[in-house]
Amino acid sequence: MKRLITLVAAVSCILFGASCSSTDLSGNLPIPFTNPASNLEGTIKVQPMPFKAGVGLEMIPRPAPKS
Repeated sequence: MKRLITLVAAVSCILFGASCSSTDLSGNLPIPFTNPASNLEGTIKVQPMPFKAGVGLEMIPRPAPKS
């Protein structure tokens, strides 16, 4: 019985286990009343195995509107 439980646990880890790839999430938010016009860009990166997490904020100039 113990061997069956170990086998089921091993198979489920292989099928449903944590991936070694990272997950990225980013977004952009305009900042009002800035001269020149700017955006605030946020990035979140998470890597499950080994666990690493990072958060970044960057202020970037907004391109001028084309006429």
